[in-house]
Amino acid sequence: MTGESIGNCLIAAMKNVGLVLDNCVGCGFDGASAMSSESIGAAAFIKREAPLADYFHCTMHSFNLSVSQSSKIVDIHHCFDCIQETVSFFRYSAKRTLCLERVVKHRAPEARRVRLAAVCSTRFIERHTAVLVFSEMMPFVVEALQGMTHWSSVDTRRTALQLLNSILTPQFIVSLVILESITALMHPVSSSLQKVGIDIIGAIQQIDNLLAVLRDWRENAETKFSELFDKSNKLANDFDIAMSCPRAARLSQYRSNIRTDNPCDFYRLNIYIPLLDLITNDIGDRFGPHQRQTYALAGLIPAQLGHWNQVKVSVDKYAEFLDTPVVVEAEFSLWSQKWANATEKAQCTTAVSALNECPSEFFPNMNILLRILSTLPSSTAEPERVFSKVNKTLSAVRSTMTEIRLEACILLQAHRDIAPKPASVVEHFARSGARRLSFVL
Repeated sequence: MTGESIGNCLIAAMKNVGLVLDNCVGCGFDGASAMSSESIGAAAFIKREAPLADYFHCTMHSFNLSVSQSSKIVDIHHCFDCIQETVSFFRYSAKRTLCLERVVKHRAPEARRVRLAAVCSTRFIERHTAVLVFSEMMPFVVEALQGMTHWSSVDTRRTALQLLNSILTPQFIVSLVILESITALMHPVSSSLQKVGIDIIGAIQQIDNLLAVLRDWRENAETKFSELFDKSNKLANDFDIAMSCPRAARLSQYRSNIRTDNPCDFYRLNIYIPLLDLITNDIGDRFGPHQRQTYALAGLIPAQLGHWNQVKVSVDKYAEFLDTPVVVEAEFSLWSQKWANATEKAQCTTAVSALNECPSEFFPNMNILLRILSTLPSSTAEPERVFSKVNKTLSAVRSTMTEIRLEACILLQAHRDIAPKPASVVEHFARSGARRLSFVL
């Protein structure tokens, strides 16, 4: 599993299917050192064979790694741990799950959900969903846990009481409300970064929009958090919990410890603002100017048409695919003039939509550059979906199948929409050779 071995396997696979390595303009992986290392990673070995194949870190992985920075805030980390333990406590027992369902149906018959969502360590969308569902169902969860403290099972009584002592605290409630607001903002962005066919410009635009909202929250932290604190205070009153500041040590190394007598100021200064700063700074670092240098071709998109000097960097880089620089510059002028007064300019915001409006007969060089921009890898979510099919396909019954057959079964499961019909398979089998039995179709 070294970078050299993986890189050589990928190069051999590309050659076997007839791909020209000189036409490779990008490779997308996650951040593992065996894939991304500049000296011994698979990306480095591919770049030796394909000089234009720049490495792109998966935007979905980068974004979710930034979201995980919230665990550095101790209270947020503790809140998420409590959510995870509570979800596991209910989901690992059919009796407890049924108890929660009965509470939900009794208290809110019209409720959309009656079960807590599972928390997965690798699927970030499920982690966001788990937080949102727990926040929605918290009153029902507390009532179910309070009922379990009277059960005959010693383990259930003890665990239910421990969870109640962790959940029914001001720190947990405030952290949950803050985490819910951040997660609600992250969830649609994380989902869009996993969509099929999203291009790199669309991904960067989603990140920029998110950063703009987070920075606005940071600038107006006092007003925004006062709304969240009012919501937390109302939730605490429902459980007869007095909103107060926790006991704080004089010196603290592992958490923010700004001391104040006002609970709203305490949680704003010690949890809310540090959380926003951590996430905003990390996203800014992962998607900063250094990572955006290759995106100079975004100046070709009608919605954000740039100057020739902005695009010229990429024109020089991909010169072997294009005409002379003079011809390309003249064609860029024609392309800019086409969209100077166009009414649909604002709607053409992605590389794919711009490519659909760029006929190769009139703009051959612009067409090539937009094809390159559309080809640059933005996310590895789509190919990684195949990995989740392996556990379902490679069951105990199929443990001795060959690798070729396993790959075929996985592809059939992943691409059910293009799988052949059973009748066509039988017909192909019947005609593939002489048969003693005649198939009547």
